[in-house]
Amino acid sequence: MRIGLSFPAAVAALLAGTIAAHAQHVGTYTGTAHDGSTVFVTVGKDPNNGNFELKSLTFGVSTTCLKTLEHISFVGVSLGDGFDVVDQRASYVSQNFSATDLAATMLFHGTTQLQGTVGLTFAAIDPAFGHNTLTKKVQACFAPKQTFAATRSSDVPAAPALPPPAETHTSHGVTISVYYRPSDAE
Repeated sequence: MRIGLSFPAAVAALLAGTIAAHAQHVGTYTGTAHDGSTVFVTVGKDPNNGNFELKSLTFGVSTTCLKTLEHISFVGVSLGDGFDVVDQRASYVSQNFSATDLAATMLFHGTTQLQGTVGLTFAAIDPAFGHNTLTKKVQACFAPKQTFAATRSSDVPAAPALPPPAETHTSHGVTISVYYRPSDAE
């Protein structure tokens, strides 16, 4: 009797472990945020422990600058050693950066889908565009927390092709690149 009950339990545990181990997949996930902007998430394998990990995040969310009301989009994050995906969940919050605050959380669904939230605040010169002389003013630009969804579009981990960043900050193996571009909304 014990063998009959143990066998189905062992099979169920084995299947659950197999499904959980394949809950996400190496590759590039592309999608959109609630505001319609582009989202790219790159997942790779951690060379140190074999876990799935976030390798890069690029959000085209449109930020609004508080003083000039300019809109700026595209912020990319390259994660040196990456952030492990645990129980189909991953998150990133920028730390040790004085000019950029990016927070993103995500949940993987199967091997092809993910959903999450992202919010962003950073400092930009005032005005960000259209000045001809050195400016000494700085302003906060922000994108409120919003949802996003993405689908695995490639089995090859790749970051989107972007122009050279306007500014890059590196701290503890994490590089944040800010690509100043007037939003399409302007």
